[in-house]
Amino acid sequence: MQREHRISTPPRVEDVTSALGQARKGFMEADGTRYTALVIDVGGTKRFQLQMLGAVDEGYLVVCGLNRVAYLFQKQGYLAVGYLMEKFRLNECDAENFATLLKELMPTRTF
Repeated sequence: MQREHRISTPPRVEDVTSALGQARKGFMEADGTRYTALVIDVGGTKRFQLQMLGAVDEGYLVVCGLNRVAYLFQKQGYLAVGYLMEKFRLNECDAENFATLLKELMPTRTF
């Protein structure tokens, strides 16, 4: 169960151009921390692969601005806070706030 967070700047999302595909960047402030993310829509017509991150047929390449870590996600499915903690090396509070931002950036995922 998520606790209440003090969100001082609600999530703002902006479409941007990327060499890899459609991208969105987001920003929000909560609990005294600035959260930023870049989400690039990848795959679709052919399998997208990055050696260190794996491969997806359709998905998102997500870059966490808090600690400069990237991860490749499938386009559909449930995304748990614990999974964000593991993949982006975040504590629980930061993972919950980052999930709030990703909800705006990844509309095809369930949180």
